[in-house]
Amino acid sequence: MKSQRSTLACGKRSSAAGFTVVEFLVSSFIGLLVMAMAMSTTLSGRSIYREDVVRTRIQQNLRSAIDLITLNARQAGESFESTFPAITLNNGTASAPDELVLRRNLFENEVLNVCQNLPASSFTPSILTSNGAGNLNANCRYTAGWQTFLMTTWRNYRLAQGGTVRAYAFNRSTRAGEFFLYSGELDALGQLAVLKSSGSWTNSYTGDGVSAAFYLAEEFKYSLSGGVLQLVVNDDTTSTLNVVDGLTDFQVLAHMEDGTTKTALAATDEWTDVVSLQITVSGSETIGGKTISDTLTSRVFARNILSH
Repeated sequence: MKSQRSTLACGKRSSAAGFTVVEFLVSSFIGLLVMAMAMSTTLSGRSIYREDVVRTRIQQNLRSAIDLITLNARQAGESFESTFPAITLNNGTASAPDELVLRRNLFENEVLNVCQNLPASSFTPSILTSNGAGNLNANCRYTAGWQTFLMTTWRNYRLAQGGTVRAYAFNRSTRAGEFFLYSGELDALGQLAVLKSSGSWTNSYTGDGVSAAFYLAEEFKYSLSGGVLQLVVNDDTTSTLNVVDGLTDFQVLAHMEDGTTKTALAATDEWTDVVSLQITVSGSETIGGKTISDTLTSRVFARNILSH
C-alpha cells in the first residue's frame, strides 16, 4: 500500500510540473492571436500615418498654388487704364484646366505712344515714339517729357535687366497686345525711337499716337500641364517655371461688380469690373494602391478693390 501511494504521489507531481499538449496549443494560439492583433494595429497605424503625410503634402501644394496666384492677382492692373487687359481668363472645358493671365505696369506714367504704323507680320527694327518738335500731332510731338521717359526711365530699366527686355505693345482699339524684345533707344534730330531686336509683329498697330502704346509691363501666365502648375513670365515660353506639382485641376471664376460670374473674360471686359477671382485647385497622390485627393477653393481680391 505504501508503495502504491508513493507511486500515485509521484504521478501527481509529474502532472503539475508541466503543460499538457492541449494547454500548449491553446496558449500558443492565444499568443499568435495577440501578436497578429498587435501587428495589424501597427500596420494600420503606419498606413494611416503615411496617408496623413500624403494628405498634408497635397494640402501644402494646393495652398502654395493659391498663395502664389494671390500675390500676383493683388498686383494685377497696377498703373493700367481700365481698358487694358490686366486680367485675362481663358476657360477650359468641363474636364480641362483654365488659363489665368495677370499683368501690371512697372511704371505708372512712362507709357510711350506709337507714332508710326506697324503692320502685322512685319519686322520694324526702329519704332518712332515721337517725331519732331514741330509735329502738329501733340501725342507724337518731341518734348522733354518724352525724352525723359524713354532716355532715362526706359533705358535705365533695360540696362539694369541686362540690356534687352520684353516690352509690351498694346492696340487700344482692338485691345490686342504682345511682348517684343526691346533692345535700345534712339534720340536723333527731334525723333525718339524704341529699337526692336527681332521678330515680326503678330498684331497691327496704328501710329497716330493714340491707338497704340508701349508699356514696361509684367505678365504672369498660369496654366496646368501634366499635373504641374506652370508659370510663364512675360510670354517667355523658353523659361517656363514648374511651380507646384501633384495637381489634377485648375479652375478660375471671375465675380463681377454687376453680380454675374464669368468663366472667361472677353476683350471687351474691363479688369476694374472684376470684384474677385475664385481659384479652385485640386490634387491627388496614390500610395499603397489608394488614391488620396483634396480640393482647395479661395476668393482672391483683385487690385481694383484697393485702387478704385
